[in-house]
This record gives sequence, structure tokens and C-alpha cells, in this order.
Amino acid sequence: MKTSHSIKNSIFPASKSRRSQSRQVSFHPSIPLSILAMLSLPASATIVLLDNTTGLTNTAFSSTSQTGWGSNSSAYNRINGYTFEVGSTSYDATAITIALRYGAGSITPNMRFSFWELPSLSANAPAGGAVPFYIQDNASNTINTTAQYFTYPLTNGTLNLKANTRYSIGIMTDQTTNSTSLNWSGYSPGVPVPSSAHGLTTAGGSGGFYSINGGTSFTGGTSMNYGFQLSGAEVSAVPEPTALLSTAGLLGAGLLLRRRSRKSL
Repeated sequence: MKTSHSIKNSIFPASKSRRSQSRQVSFHPSIPLSILAMLSLPASATIVLLDNTTGLTNTAFSSTSQTGWGSNSSAYNRINGYTFEVGSTSYDATAITIALRYGAGSITPNMRFSFWELPSLSANAPAGGAVPFYIQDNASNTINTTAQYFTYPLTNGTLNLKANTRYSIGIMTDQTTNSTSLNWSGYSPGVPVPSSAHGLTTAGGSGGFYSINGGTSFTGGTSMNYGFQLSGAEVSAVPEPTALLSTAGLLGAGLLLRRRSRKSL
């Protein structure tokens, strides 16, 4: 039979343990969901930023609605391009899709995509000798006599497209043998208005440009409307430093109050 002393010893340690557990639980503060939401920066989903392909199918191919690389006397010498404009939101581009056809059998060329930031919203081509701020080299799938869409990932670092800015994209190839047969396909018949998405627009029917000397000089303002699509994601808004400091201060104050409350127990 237990004495009162032993009964006391068998009961109070459990009470002390429960009190310790209670203190332990109260010591770990829960962070409000609103603060977690502000601190976290979720990745944006991939979306179509600019669609200049509406209505262009394999059957729409026409020899009068295309541009080629006929003057590609050396690799990446001929540049065919188009100018587009970004609206009020910044994006990261991740892939480009273009319609290509090879009229002399089939080939698997390397393709190069260069991007220039233009100095104004009225410019329709890069300045002669301008250095692109982004270059992506890709090996192509097999291109044959049927016009097809080919998608090339833009993986050479982040390609950020700033808001309210005009850009030019230039497309080049290393194909020099019978290069006149490699063509960037466009619309037929007629030239439909390109569809825009998420505030990005092409520079209109005169937004095409080209270079026959690797970018030493450019001919802009040409009437080109060839099939391409730009994909990417919206750049997530980053909290202002003052907001982060305020959040950190709130968390620190919460921890301090809980510690003081723990000492008073």
C-alpha cells in the first residue's frame, strides 16, 4: 500500500510534466498565413506571352509568304527578325515557337535566337552593330517540305522582358548548303492582324527586319508577318524592403512577448 508521501510523488511529477508540455507548446509561435503569403514568392505558371500564329497551319504555307536564309554565306550571317513591345507587366520568356519549312528534302540545322532591347518605342529594328543582350543556340528537329511549328527553349539564363519596352528578336541558322530552301513561314492568303496576349504586341505589318551581314547593318520596317509564339511567365512582385523589415519586426516582437509570458508562468 502506498503512503501519502509516495502518492504525492507519483502524482505531482505528472503535473509538472503536463505544465512543461503546456509551456513548450506556447513557446512556439504560429506565423499568420498573411505573413507567410507575403514572404513566399510562388512560381508563376507558363503562359503564352505573344501569339503571332493564329490561322497559320501547314496548309496555309505559300511561297509568297515566307522569308529565308538565302544570303547565309557563312553560319549565322543572315538574320531574319521581328519587333514586339511589352505592356505594363514584366515577364520572363522561356520558349519560342516558329513555323519552318525546308523545300529541298530535310535537314536538321542549328538555330540561333538573339534578342535586342531597342532604345525607344518607335524603333523597328536594332541599330547596326548593336550587340544582343541575350543569345540562345538550339539544335533543331528535322525540318522538311511541310511547314511545321518548332519550339525552342530559352535556357541560357533568364530572359527578362521589361515592362513598357520594345524588343527585336533575330533568328539565324548555321545552314549554308542550299540555305535558300530553309524558310520561315507566314500567312496565306493575306496578312491577318497578329493576336496579342498579356499586353505584348508585335510592331504591326512593318515590324519585320533583316540583316545580310551578321548584324553590321539592319534593314527595318519591312512588311513581314511570320508565324511565331513567345511563351514565359509573369515576374512575381517582390515585397518592398520596408515591408519585409516591418514583417521581421512583428515576428521579433511576437517572439519577445511569448518569452516574457513563459518566464512569468
